[in-house]
Amino acid sequence: MEPTAPTETLEAATRALEREQRELSRERRALERFAKRVAAFETAVPRVSNSARRIGDETPPGLTSVRKAYAETVMSVPHYTKRYDDTWLESVAEEFSDELAAALAHHEVLSLQLKRSLLAATRQSVANRTQLLSSIETECESVAAAERTCSALLEELTALRNQPLERLEFNALWLTRERLEGLRERCDELADERQREIRRERRFSLAEVGSLEQYLYQECERTYPILAAIATLGAAIARVLETVDRSLEAVVIDDTGRCSGDVRRRESDANPVVP
Repeated sequence: MEPTAPTETLEAATRALEREQRELSRERRALERFAKRVAAFETAVPRVSNSARRIGDETPPGLTSVRKAYAETVMSVPHYTKRYDDTWLESVAEEFSDELAAALAHHEVLSLQLKRSLLAATRQSVANRTQLLSSIETECESVAAAERTCSALLEELTALRNQPLERLEFNALWLTRERLEGLRERCDELADERQREIRRERRFSLAEVGSLEQYLYQECERTYPILAAIATLGAAIARVLETVDRSLEAVVIDDTGRCSGDVRRRESDANPVVP
C-alpha cells in the first residue's frame, strides 16, 4: 500500500472542520437575529392556555410571534432539516431547555419574565457557539500543522523507499536505516504531543456527545484523525525498515563472503577487516 493515507485522513478532517465552522457560524448569526426580534417584542401579563400542549405537537401553540421569529431565523439555516429536522418546540427544548419550551407551549402571551429568560437562553447559545468556534479554529491549526509535518515526513519516507534498496552497499543501507529511525522517533514525538493536547482540551456543553473530537469527527472514519494519520505513517515507516533490515542481513560486507549478522549496530564503522 502506498503511504498516502496519512494526508488523506487529515484532508477529510479539514473538510469536516470547515463544514462545522460554516454551519455553526450560520447558526450563531441566526440566533443573534432571533434575539434582536425577541428584544423588540412587547410584553404582557401572562395568561395560561386552557389546553395543555406537548412538545412535538404539530399544531402551533400560542406566542405566534415568537414561533414565527424562531422559524424565520434559527430554523431557516440551510442545513437545518438535514441536521435536526424537528419541530420548533423540540428545537427550543434542545437548544435552550425543556422548561423554556414548556413555558412557550403553555402561555399565549409573552411575559416580561419569559422574555428575559428567552433572551438569556439565546445569548447563552450564541456564547456556546462562539466558544466552540474558537475551539474549532484551534483544531484547524493543529490539523494544518499535522498535515504539513506528515507531508514532509511522507516525502522523506517516499524518497528513502524509492531507493534501489536491494542494490545499496552496507554504508548506504545503514544510513537509510538511521534516517528511518529518525522518522519513527519523530512520529512518536508527534503522537505524544497530540495526546497531551487532547488531555488539555475541555468538554463543551453544546451537544452531549463527549469529547471535542467525538463531536467534530462523528461523521468521519476516524475520531482522532491526527493520531490516526501519525499511526498510519508510523506503520509505513516500519514496513520500509523491515525491507532495509532484510537487505542489511543479505549484503556482503567484504570479499571473503562474510555477511552482516547484526543490523542493530555498526561493525567496526562498517569497514571490512582486512586479514
